[in-house]
Amino acid sequence: MPLRSALPRASRQLCRAAHCPSSADRRILLRMGQSPDISEVYRPPAVDVSWEKPSAPTALPAFYVVSPTKFVILFVCTTGIYQLYWFYRHFRQAKLAVRDDSWPVARAIFAIFFTHDLFRRINMAGGYFNADTFATMYVILAIVARIIDRVSSASETFGVLDLLGIVLGLATGMPLFTAQKAANRACGDPEGQQNSRFTLANFGWCGFGMLMWLLVLAGALLPAVPE
Repeated sequence: MPLRSALPRASRQLCRAAHCPSSADRRILLRMGQSPDISEVYRPPAVDVSWEKPSAPTALPAFYVVSPTKFVILFVCTTGIYQLYWFYRHFRQAKLAVRDDSWPVARAIFAIFFTHDLFRRINMAGGYFNADTFATMYVILAIVARIIDRVSSASETFGVLDLLGIVLGLATGMPLFTAQKAANRACGDPEGQQNSRFTLANFGWCGFGMLMWLLVLAGALLPAVPE
């Protein structure tokens, strides 16, 4: 067989073995808008296997966050009653964060027994303040203020002990204020922006506290009624 005629025949056989499209197939593919390239014809379909990485769940703040200004206003306006709610929110937030079996309400009522533990947790979480000193300061002020309040309640007139009890009661807010700023730092919100606005409940408690202050002022100014 002549070599010249054998080469085209061999190329056609190789093309059929490789599934090369014929000239007619090429024209059909061009009309359909497809490439006649053999690599394009027999290329497997591309599958997009990329996916978005699911976002991690947002971690709960380990402590109660409130702006320093809001803390001072609520503490003073409620004559210190706000500290009961303040302790409850801190213990409740810590319970949710670490998932322990503590009772936030009971700890808030008997806060003097759990103040050191709370302040140390805030310090270890990144609050960085003298936890033991301020916790001891709060416990001493709270106990002394309570004793003076009990003693002064035996008298029917407003005296020095009543005034001293009010001053010491307000002074208990100083170590709590320091601990709150540390808790805000530990939660990544030093200014407490996430809880800086006043709600209707806040205004309600402030109104109740102002009535309490009016009663205290009336007791201090009005003379005692003789029996």
